[in-house]
Amino acid sequence: PTAITIKDYDSNLNASRDDKKNKFASTMDFVEDYLNNVVSEAVPFANEEKNKLTFEVVSLAHNLIYFGFYSFSELLRLTRTLLGIIDCVQGPPAMLQAYDDSGGKNVRRSIQGVGHMMSTMVLNRKQSVFGAPSLSAGAGATEPLDRSKFEDNEDIVVMETKLKILEILQFILNVRLDYRISYLLSVFKKEFVEVFPMQDSGADGTAPAFDSTTANMNLDRIGEQAEAMFGVGKTSSMLEVDDEGGRTFLRVLIHLTMHDYAPLVSGALQLLFKHFSQRQEAV
Repeated sequence: PTAITIKDYDSNLNASRDDKKNKFASTMDFVEDYLNNVVSEAVPFANEEKNKLTFEVVSLAHNLIYFGFYSFSELLRLTRTLLGIIDCVQGPPAMLQAYDDSGGKNVRRSIQGVGHMMSTMVLNRKQSVFGAPSLSAGAGATEPLDRSKFEDNEDIVVMETKLKILEILQFILNVRLDYRISYLLSVFKKEFVEVFPMQDSGADGTAPAFDSTTANMNLDRIGEQAEAMFGVGKTSSMLEVDDEGGRTFLRVLIHLTMHDYAPLVSGALQLLFKHFSQRQEAV
């Protein structure tokens, strides 16, 4: 046996649920196409009337996700789109590239340096938050678009939409934790079988005796595989909810804590705490 992969984890989905999922395939395609259209806009919440439809589509996605219609790999892909919608910084088209993941879905990925994006976000922050003037139009011509300056007139529909997205992100972090625990259990099982191979029971029905002096599990190897889920590496990158090693996710949450809407601030803070405590949760 080997440690499970995301594909193995998703393969355990119930067959009857797959049948139901097929019936809603067109609905799921509509949801994803609509969200991809929203994230491609420079300012996703600029149209007040469209914001109402965006809220309903996000609510629909929320319900489909909670009813288990999305696999873990599909959730990770969808997360990148949702984060892009509520990200406070978006680079100009020249700084964005599209790529096709294993599912063939078009996902937009920023290739700009994270440090530059973070500094731009701070420098361009609206005066009501930091009390600092924004950059001049000339200086900001080549900078990523600061969406925060468009948020002064955001209404309750936009805030509720962002809150729904936060709930989806919370659900996805729970699924990721479940995967990490499943992965750890599979690692332990693999090591255990190597040390204690399955043997036939004795003639009297008793289990075979093991020599505890020679049967030692390789805890260092187990530790290395466990750390790979939280450190830098191929396994970790597969579990990240964005393409910047989790930095977009943190930038979005920190920006949401600056909103003048208590439920959104509370939800963002809860998600920040959960993000940094997932290692302890897994332990």
